[in-house]
Amino acid sequence: MSTKQNSNQSPYDDIYVKRGARPTKEHIQEILALAGNVSGRVLDVGCGEGIILQHFSDAVGMDISVKALLLAKKNVDKELVHSSATHLPFKEHSFDLLVLSEVIQYLNDSDVDKMLKDAKRVLKPSGRAIIAAPNKNCLLRPIFWIFNPFARAIVKQYGKDTLKQKLREHFEVEKIYLRPHPPWLPKFELLERRMYALVRK
Repeated sequence: MSTKQNSNQSPYDDIYVKRGARPTKEHIQEILALAGNVSGRVLDVGCGEGIILQHFSDAVGMDISVKALLLAKKNVDKELVHSSATHLPFKEHSFDLLVLSEVIQYLNDSDVDKMLKDAKRVLKPSGRAIIAAPNKNCLLRPIFWIFNPFARAIVKQYGKDTLKQKLREHFEVEKIYLRPHPPWLPKFELLERRMYALVRK
């Protein structure tokens, strides 16, 4: 594991030590469906415990939490980098795909723009990025947040339209949609917990 920023404790470290944070099977399936058959290099920004990394052959994991990366090191044999989502310490045109799963809501507007601008920089000319975020319009959100250890750290919430608008400032939005959670709930925007977007340079 390489460290490319200072080693100050992340506010997420305690959560990983006490509870961990693993994506659901349904969430992983959505990410993989959007990724398709990726033959190039993948960067998972905010990789957490490295669960999504397991599904890509050529991938790098990055997280601001050292504790998360230590857990990821036990789960995957991949390059792991300690850095913030607003500073991607890689050369221009380094990746074919970026995964930004449940990251954007923890950043203010200025930092979101920094992250997306840097994401565009490290993507290859034909590169794509997957963005996943909670749907602020979901009526069940307060209930889910009781069980979400990261809820208190959320800075800004997005609906489908506001997320699309923000992404369009930096990328071409190929698709954006909502998914219910649990998956047996009916498809209705006010019940759909999470949004997924696929964008291109």
